[in-house]
Amino acid sequence: MEARGSVEAVVRGVAVAREAQGYPPSIRELAAWMGISVSPATRWVSRAAWEGLVTYEPGRARTLALTDAGWALIEQPVPP
Repeated sequence: MEARGSVEAVVRGVAVAREAQGYPPSIRELAAWMGISVSPATRWVSRAAWEGLVTYEPGRARTLALTDAGWALIEQPVPP
C-alpha cells in the first residue's frame, strides 16, 4: 500500500500494477492499492490527468496510462 491520496501514489500505483500484471489497474484496484475508497481515488486520478501525469478514458475499464511526465515523476524509464 502506498501513501494515501496523492498524485504520486496514483502514478506509482499504475506503474506497479502495469509491471506486476502487464496491464493497467482498474480504478477499484488502484483504490485498494492506495488504501482509500473508489470515489477519492477517482478524484486523484482526475487530478493526475489534469497535471499531465496520466491519461485515461472515464467510464472505460483499464485505460489508465502514464505519460512521459508520469514516468519522469517516479524516475523510471518509459517502457517500449
